[in-house]
Amino acid sequence: MEYIVDILRENDEGLGIAKIDNITVFVSDAIKGERVKIEVIDKKKNYLLAKQKEILKKSSDRVDTPCKYYSICGGCDIMHMSHDKQLDFKLNRVRHIFKKLYDKEVNIEKIESLNSFNYRNKVVLRVDNDILGFYKHGTNELFDCNKCIVSSDNINKTIEILHNFINNNKNHNIKEVMIRQNNDTIGKVMVCIDDINKCWQEKFIKELSSYKFIESIYINEKLVYGKNNLLINMFDLTFEVSPKSFFQINELMTKCLYSYVLDNIDNGSNALDLYCGTGTITSIISKKCNKVIGIEVIKDAIYNANKNILRNNIKTVGFMCGKVEDLIDDINIKKLDVIVMDPPRSGSDKKTLNTICNILPKKIIYISCNPVTLVRDLKQLDDYYDIKNIRLFDMFPQTHHVECVCVLNKR
Repeated sequence: MEYIVDILRENDEGLGIAKIDNITVFVSDAIKGERVKIEVIDKKKNYLLAKQKEILKKSSDRVDTPCKYYSICGGCDIMHMSHDKQLDFKLNRVRHIFKKLYDKEVNIEKIESLNSFNYRNKVVLRVDNDILGFYKHGTNELFDCNKCIVSSDNINKTIEILHNFINNNKNHNIKEVMIRQNNDTIGKVMVCIDDINKCWQEKFIKELSSYKFIESIYINEKLVYGKNNLLINMFDLTFEVSPKSFFQINELMTKCLYSYVLDNIDNGSNALDLYCGTGTITSIISKKCNKVIGIEVIKDAIYNANKNILRNNIKTVGFMCGKVEDLIDDINIKKLDVIVMDPPRSGSDKKTLNTICNILPKKIIYISCNPVTLVRDLKQLDDYYDIKNIRLFDMFPQTHHVECVCVLNKR
C-alpha cells in the first residue's frame, strides 16, 4: 500500500522516520524535511518498514547517487546524502546515542573526514550460479556486481578479472572471494577463494598471476601463488598482513586516527594494546613508549605482529596470543600508564573491564566502531575515569557507521 508522508528525522541507521496514523514508519533513502511517496514493505508489531517510491519535496541535502547498485545493495546506506549531511548525521547520531544511554555530558569534539570513494582496501564477495557480487539489502539473494565505487581501483580491476573467469569457466565451485590491496604505488592485491574445481585451478592461477598487481593467490587458505603476506607502509613502518589478519579498511582515515592516538600518548609511557591485530597501533605507539604489550586472539595476526616488530627493529614491544579476558590478569608491566583498546563491534567484556578498574592506568584510549557498546563499556569505567574527549573519524563513508576514539583520564 502506498502513502505520502513527511520525513521528520533520521534514525541512527540513516532511515527516514515518518508517521502514519501515529505509527512509526522507517523509510529507506529518505532525508529529514522531505515529502515522499512510500510503499510499506513490512509490518512489525510496533512499526512499519517502507521504501521510498517518489520524492515530492526534495531536501537540499540530497545528492544523485553515483552507484548504479545503490538501490539494491546492502553495503552503503546513506549515499543519497551530501558529504556534509553525512558528517552532520554521524555526529548527531553519536550525540543522540550518548544522550539516550549515558548519564553524563560528554565532549564530542568533531568528526574528521578525508575521502568518500575508492577507500576500501578489502572486500568479500559471494558467488552463486555464476553471479559474483554482494547480497541485496536485507536478503540472502546475490546481485551481480562488476564495480564497487567505494573500493580501490585494483580491487575493482580484480573483480572484473574474476567476473570474466567465472563467466567463461562453468562448474568452478567458487563460493566466496576475499580481495585485499596494499598501499604501495602499484597497489598490490591478494586474492583468496574458498574453493575451486581442480580442473580449473591451474587456469585460475595462470590467468590471475598474469596481472602484475596481483601479488598473492590463496585457495582453501593455502598459498598457491606469490607471497604469503601483503606489505603495508605506515608511519615509516612496514606491516605484514595475512588473509585472516585485521587491518583497517580505509588507509587515509587510519593514518588520521592513529595520529590522534599517538598524540594522546605521553612520552615514556608503559602501554597495553588490547585486541591488537597485527600490532599496527602497538608498533606505532612504541615510538613514544618505554614498553608496550599487545594481546590478540587470532594466531595469524600475532604471527604477523611478531614478524612486524622484527622487520621494523622494534625492541620495546611484546605480544601475547589468546583472548584478552583470559590473558589480561597475567600482564607484567610495572606502572602501567595507558591502555589502548580496539575491541570488535560487540565491545569488550566485563572481566576485562573489571581488571582494568583494578589496574587503574592513568589513561585509556578506547577505539570503537559501535557507539552503543562503547557507551555500555564506558559506564563500567565510570567510577574511576572521566571522559576527556571523544573524536569521530569517518572511516566508512557512504554508510551510517563511524569510528569513535574516546580518551579517558583516571579520576
